[in-house]
Amino acid sequence: MKKIFCFIALLFLLLNETKAQDVAGISRVHYFYNSGWLVETDKHLLLFDFIPSAEAAISFATLQQELKKGLAANKKLFIFISHDHEDHFNKSIFWLGENNRNVEFVLGWKPAKTPSVAVLSMLNPGDSLVKKEISVFTHPATDDGSAFLVKIDSLSIYHAGDHALWVEELVPQFSKELLEMKNKAGKIDLAFIPAARGMFTKCAVDSTIEKGVQISAAILQPTVTALQHIGCADKLAQYGQTAEKLAAIKTHWIAPARYNVDYKIGSR
Repeated sequence: MKKIFCFIALLFLLLNETKAQDVAGISRVHYFYNSGWLVETDKHLLLFDFIPSAEAAISFATLQQELKKGLAANKKLFIFISHDHEDHFNKSIFWLGENNRNVEFVLGWKPAKTPSVAVLSMLNPGDSLVKKEISVFTHPATDDGSAFLVKIDSLSIYHAGDHALWVEELVPQFSKELLEMKNKAGKIDLAFIPAARGMFTKCAVDSTIEKGVQISAAILQPTVTALQHIGCADKLAQYGQTAEKLAAIKTHWIAPARYNVDYKIGSR
């Protein structure tokens, strides 16, 4: 029975690897590794929690290649970093913003030493940033740092960072923060949700973590839900298993079968 379930989960992954429901204004979504994603809209590039990984063959050269076309088209790049844990943040990322005002960093915490980049916003959890082209709202994650709600190009995109249901006792706080983001957003087009406990626990998945995914999808009601926070290559099938269990929820699931993969979800 276990082998049959794993086969079904793998089939789910493969069928959903490069396609997703259309979201007008998003030309593509690229999964790098763990919780690292690139969202390309018609006008902007949004990078979340990118880190390199030798195991996944993801490097800063990989990132440059994925950014190349969008930057050549003069799309502004926003780089979001939810917190300073090493599975979400690598300080070498700041070289992208040195002497380049077309790259803006948004941090979900205030580090002791201010990074040397041209354009930088440092937000404590609960802070917001409102500019002409972008609005960013944050809430405290249940682990550390912030989760982001980004409103840009008539889109609402949520990246949870480390906001997951780590223990049952967190349900009230966990749900409250999500409800506040949903109220701010109205409709959420794309949400990135943790589906495992992370590399420090060998990417364990249990009923509590899965309950958190279920609560997140039920409250946020995103058009597309992308699963993240598995930085163990041998555990990637867990994305598909979680999505299969929660298939009754009305959202389109992105459950990566591998690292460094593109998803075309935009309509033009």
